[in-house]
Amino acid sequence: MLISLQIEQIAVIEKVTLEPAPGFLVLSGETGAGKSIIIDSINMVLGERASKELIRTGAEKAKVQALFSLDETTCSFLEERGVFGEDGQVLVSRELYRDGRSICRINGELVTAATVKAIAPFLLNIHGQHDNQLLLQSGKHIDLIDGFAKNTKERESCRLAYEEVKTVRNAIEQLKSSEGNAQLMELYRYQLQEIEQGQLRIGEEEELREELKLLEHTETVGQNVGMAYEYLYGNEGAHDAISRALDALGKAAVYDKQLEALSETLEESAALMDDAAHELRNYAETLERDPQVLEQTRSRLEEIRKLERKYGGTEEAVLAYYQEIKDKTEGFENSEEQLLKLQKQLNEKQKRLEEASAHLSQCRKNAAQQLEQAILEQLKSLDMGKMQFAVQFTPCEPGENGGEKVTFLLSSNPGEEKKELSKIASGGELSRIMLALKSVLADADPVGTLIFDEIDTGVSGRAAQKIADKLAGLSQRKQVICITHLPQIAAMADEHFLIEKQEVGGRAATQVSLLGKKERLNELARMLGGVAVTDLTVAAAEQMLEQAEQQKQNNYYF
Repeated sequence: MLISLQIEQIAVIEKVTLEPAPGFLVLSGETGAGKSIIIDSINMVLGERASKELIRTGAEKAKVQALFSLDETTCSFLEERGVFGEDGQVLVSRELYRDGRSICRINGELVTAATVKAIAPFLLNIHGQHDNQLLLQSGKHIDLIDGFAKNTKERESCRLAYEEVKTVRNAIEQLKSSEGNAQLMELYRYQLQEIEQGQLRIGEEEELREELKLLEHTETVGQNVGMAYEYLYGNEGAHDAISRALDALGKAAVYDKQLEALSETLEESAALMDDAAHELRNYAETLERDPQVLEQTRSRLEEIRKLERKYGGTEEAVLAYYQEIKDKTEGFENSEEQLLKLQKQLNEKQKRLEEASAHLSQCRKNAAQQLEQAILEQLKSLDMGKMQFAVQFTPCEPGENGGEKVTFLLSSNPGEEKKELSKIASGGELSRIMLALKSVLADADPVGTLIFDEIDTGVSGRAAQKIADKLAGLSQRKQVICITHLPQIAAMADEHFLIEKQEVGGRAATQVSLLGKKERLNELARMLGGVAVTDLTVAAAEQMLEQAEQQKQNNYYF
């Protein structure tokens, strides 16, 4: 149930707080007062798309906050979806900024608008004129009957079975498509052979580049290695210089023992230098410029680079491509056997889908009889007792929604042919049919609050009173909030809020106020008589309220 709604800086609303009580509440007001903005704000906080154009002129952001109380059933539904109430309540808020940013929170925690939208059906349901049009779309009827029958699990089983069928069908189509590409497979075999002959090894190209660099500069390397050896061991080289230095230090150390340590260090350096010189000599002896090896290295590098140019740019890419086309050719060669296996799987999956569809269909048909009777009773109470209602099932190929199409049929009078709603129902009739459906589906729907946005469109007089009675009866099971322009509906409400536009500080601002007895009489009188409120319209309004109160005391709801 909606406990409170706070709207800030949206269109002509600067700040409005609405605290609806349980039961039946109405909101009324003149055209342009801001009734539609209330609905837009509720849609915004519940995750629907919202334009920055909603932000009030001069404000940097708009904010809507809604607090809901939850019963145990709704708590369970939300917890299954990762949303946990606090003390049986959940607080949803959304801020919209001029730069297009949107920030949503549930109980203060940041969430996405999609998350809020996913849980919205468990918190609040808005019925507008658009919903009447949905009744004309027969494709939506299957959802309504499944909602009435509580076919959630059966419908999910059908969807999963269909997804499995679709997956196998796609695999078969891909396999058949590959069978038609024999020429491509021949190309793959040629490429496999070429790559296999190349005998690629990761890291070989880098090794060959280093080897080629040495082979191409063997003479330069040899000359410099020889020079290095001469600097160490040639005449007047480093070896002779260190020997003379050691001799001099030895003579000096006779007189100062501290020099012995330096002498030892120098001896170690001389030993290291000897090792280095020995390695240089060995290296120089092994260094040889072999034209044949040079040509072989160049040829191998070119072979590797050719494969890389054709198949991927690197050794790793070439080998990955090799594995990819190898898998494809192996799959192609085994395609006939795979096709038989897939066809067997498809038959099994289709049988499972048919079984799931048949079970779902039986559940729907069982529920259809109950729905037809319940709708007829509701239509009778809405002054449409001559109408006949039926649910039609048309078989179709099993899919994610089962193996049939569902269509609601209606006839205005007994004996007449039942036809689709789009061919027979007027706007006012659609409103009452939708209200009948809402009343029937109320017990199956976990949502605690129903909002009706001008459900009275196209009706007046006796039909309007019947709708008022039905809404009041529905409010015994749900919190019902109705935006209306009809006094018959407003009179039946437990609370009446007035939406009006006032000038505050030179600017128009929408205000929402809970009406007391006197203010409510005046508003009902305005709704009855138009602009002028007269003693006659006030008296009529007072009589209307008395009759409504008497009905509620007697619990007299159609």
